[in-house]
Amino acid sequence: MAGRGGRGAAIKQLLEARKKEEEAKQPGTVPSAAGDAALTSTQSGTSSAPEVAEEAPTKPMGRGRFLQQLKSRGLLPSGIPGSSTVTAPEDPAMTPTPPPTEQMRAMTISKAKPPSDPVHYRGAAGQAIKVMVNYIDIAVKEGSGMYEYEVKFNPPMDSRGLRNRLINSLEILGQYKTFDGVNLFLPFKLSTDIINTHAQTREGSEVEIQIIYKRQRYFYENLQFYNILFRKIAFMLSMVQHKDSLFDPKSKLAIPQYKLEVWPGFVTAIDEYEGGLKLQIDTSSRVLRTNTCLDLIDEYREKFGAGFRDQLCKALIGEIVLTRYNNATYRIDEIDFAQTPTSVFTKRGEPKSYLDYYREMYNIDIRDKSQPMLIAQVKRKTRRGTTVEETH
Repeated sequence: MAGRGGRGAAIKQLLEARKKEEEAKQPGTVPSAAGDAALTSTQSGTSSAPEVAEEAPTKPMGRGRFLQQLKSRGLLPSGIPGSSTVTAPEDPAMTPTPPPTEQMRAMTISKAKPPSDPVHYRGAAGQAIKVMVNYIDIAVKEGSGMYEYEVKFNPPMDSRGLRNRLINSLEILGQYKTFDGVNLFLPFKLSTDIINTHAQTREGSEVEIQIIYKRQRYFYENLQFYNILFRKIAFMLSMVQHKDSLFDPKSKLAIPQYKLEVWPGFVTAIDEYEGGLKLQIDTSSRVLRTNTCLDLIDEYREKFGAGFRDQLCKALIGEIVLTRYNNATYRIDEIDFAQTPTSVFTKRGEPKSYLDYYREMYNIDIRDKSQPMLIAQVKRKTRRGTTVEETH
């Protein structure tokens, strides 16, 4: 296959032939250099050549234009790759560029198409056998779809449970809906693309809610929706999610002699296969310690006395803890003994104590008001894909 090297070699041959022709016309010169353009120098001898006025430098040109000139003079041999398609107008800068009307006519805005029949990859030889797998078929009504919305809260709600309660209190959304904390899925389209409404928390605080229409989605696109739906079913069954697994704390197995408990659970994943949408289920278990950080603080205070803080930091910093009020895990980065639940912080420009915050957000009353604060630095991704660090 001829490439740029083949064309360059052909040009080099043409240049050498051109130099030989010049030498034949002027026998007193010999070539001194070879390249894209030939240069000549006076042959050395006892006599010197007469001085001549220095000519203006030759205007450089590209290979394509050079080949075009050779072709017009009949000097271009046949068989040079690409020589038949080379065109070079006298002044390319003055040639107007035609509008890309043909390309624009070919461009169309396509909508999502209904799913096509799956392609089956099955062997044609051998013996068929029956096997059992942990996949369950999911039947979907043909031609059905759903509508996706984005939900914003003002002021922002940190508690996902509180956000779910506020959404469930809106009658305009109907009974059947799925909400993951940010995205809302409905089986029907609302009256307008943007709806501004409000709801109240248990404490009577009013929260503004904005519901923004995004697009209609076919069911075959909605693998995310199916996974959210099964998370919702698990939540209705009082199951707890940790990463990709779902656990049942009501069926826990206690091991009191080691202060441990085991939560049974499973992992679910929905994907599209040759046979359609299928739900995969695998078993999973989680082992938890039953003693709390407060239990350990009291134990170390009694055991080490005034020097318990150093020992407590060695024992807790770097450990992973589970908060029962939201079933979230955090890594302890620091213990602040100067802060207690009665300490005040600023939330949206207003002072608020940790006691009030946990009472309003999680409906929790903290009994031990002298315990130190555990600090965790949590990294999370924003809607724009950037990573931010939060202190908890």
